[in-house]
Amino acid sequence: EPLSFDKFYGIAKVVGCKINDLLLSCVAGAFREELMAAGKNVEGKHIHITLPVNIRSEDEMDAGGVPEELGNYFGTVFVPLPVGIENPLERVYKIKHDMIALKQSLQPALSYGILYAAGLMPTGIQKTVLESFGNKTSAVLSNVPGPKNTLYWNGAKLEGMYPISIPIDRVALNITLISYVDQLEFGLTACRKSVPSMQRLLKFVEIALDELEEVAGV
Repeated sequence: EPLSFDKFYGIAKVVGCKINDLLLSCVAGAFREELMAAGKNVEGKHIHITLPVNIRSEDEMDAGGVPEELGNYFGTVFVPLPVGIENPLERVYKIKHDMIALKQSLQPALSYGILYAAGLMPTGIQKTVLESFGNKTSAVLSNVPGPKNTLYWNGAKLEGMYPISIPIDRVALNITLISYVDQLEFGLTACRKSVPSMQRLLKFVEIALDELEEVAGV
C-alpha cells in the first residue's frame, strides 16, 4: 500500500532533514530488522546502496522547477546506510550528514562522466564498467517526483502508480519510489534468495517511519 507523503513531509520538517534522508533512514531501519531476523550481527555495520542524484544546475530549470531541456542528467553516489545504528534519530542525522558530504564531492559528476563515456565504447567495455558499479553496491534506490495533481485516463481517475525498476546485474535489490498527489508508491525488484519477503521488508519500512514519527513527536 502507498504511504502518506504528508506524513513523510511532516516528520522531515520537525526533524530538520530532507525527505530523501528520511526515506534512506527508513530503508536502513528496514535492512537492519531484516538482517537481525536472519540472525546477522549488525553492530557497526553499513550496507552500501546506489542513489541517483540530479546534477542539473538551477539555471537549467524554469520557474516551475522543470528542466528546460529533456534528457537524463544525473550522477550516482554510493551511500553507506548505517544499519548498525538502532536509534532512529541518530540514524537519520548520520545519513543527512553523509548525503551533504557526498553531494558536495566529485562523485556524482565523475560517475556521470564515466557512464557517459562508457556509452560511446564497445559493448565489452560497457559491461566491465557496469559490473564495476554493481560490485560496489547491494541495492539501488531511486526517488522520482511524480504528478502533484490527480490524473485521468479516458475519463477514469488514476488512483495510483506502481513504479517498476529494472533489475541490475549483481545487485540484489532495486527500490523505486514515485510520489503521486499525496502518497508515495513503492516498487521493488529483488533476488528471492537475498530478499525472501518483499512484503516483510516494506512492513519494516513502515515500522521505521512510525518510530521516527514517535520520537519526533509529530
